[in-house]
Amino acid sequence: MSTNKVRSIPSYLPVGGYKVWNHPSNDLIIPKRTEIKRTIKDEPLTEEETSISNDHSVNLSNPYLRSLEVDRLPHLGIIKEGNNLERKFGGIKFVCTGESVKRMERAAYLMKKQLNLDGPVELIDSDRDRFSIYKIGPILCVNHGIGVPSLTVLLNEIFKLLAYAKCEDVVIFRLGTCGSIGKPIGSIILTNKAVDDRQRPIFEQVVLGRVVALDAKIDHELVQELKMIGDSELSDYNISVGTTMATNDFYEGQGRITGAFCEHTSAERNRHLLALKKSGIISIEMEANAFHALCSKARIRAATIDVVTSDRLQGDMINDDTDNKCAMVELRPAVLAAKYIQKYLH
Repeated sequence: MSTNKVRSIPSYLPVGGYKVWNHPSNDLIIPKRTEIKRTIKDEPLTEEETSISNDHSVNLSNPYLRSLEVDRLPHLGIIKEGNNLERKFGGIKFVCTGESVKRMERAAYLMKKQLNLDGPVELIDSDRDRFSIYKIGPILCVNHGIGVPSLTVLLNEIFKLLAYAKCEDVVIFRLGTCGSIGKPIGSIILTNKAVDDRQRPIFEQVVLGRVVALDAKIDHELVQELKMIGDSELSDYNISVGTTMATNDFYEGQGRITGAFCEHTSAERNRHLLALKKSGIISIEMEANAFHALCSKARIRAATIDVVTSDRLQGDMINDDTDNKCAMVELRPAVLAAKYIQKYLH
């Protein structure tokens, strides 16, 4: 394959729906498209041609999925064969996801009680120990683990599940925990801007050796609706709207001095946290930018609802009250999500 060699420009270039970082130390090699023998199987198709979706369904922009009669979602323990997933999951309208299995189990039972849903809470494929899905009525509750790598695996397979089931107009909530910068423990943070640990509103990953980026787009209408519901029905939750920073690490990556390694002082940590606060960041966690970038690419409405488990200006440790009290505080995002869902179900 012949190529054109062009001078590097230190910027992102649009390639196939992504923004690809053209690193200044390397030449960017661009294939001469006119000299490539293209086939239906391998040619780069347009988004319209690759999407397995309509305006209301999940967007799967992967042409290779079209030819799969059987598709395994290995981390969910689910297999797509024919229309079996449509029969089982076709009525799903809401997905709730968060770090831990136990919290998502509690969230499922909370939804059943608060929304007065008929039928039992069903655990899908209880033999799986990676992700656990709880189904109750039109709601799935599933854990995503800690951090972006685990989250992206879960989202890829959940998006495929929803698309294969022909679910439409789905809303997904991340019911998480976070450290705040100046907000008290138990407060709720609604993310209206998600940034990475360099304060950029993008999600980066390496694909075929290239650094590519997706914009971490926010559904501001959904955020404002959640804020209105929270203020009117959960006024004691102290709900704030602001910027969430997602990091790649819980300890050094968030400036803690309580990990196995630490190359900074507590004074440096404090200065950094105050600088973040000055820039508008009110919470720190490990998933928001990837969550919003991928949900946006899949064309799914999404919101991050985090509960504060530590005020980083007061220290590094998370809330260490009794287990029962912690569990109740950690369910606050699920309570707010249930209030939203109730409005649309009834």
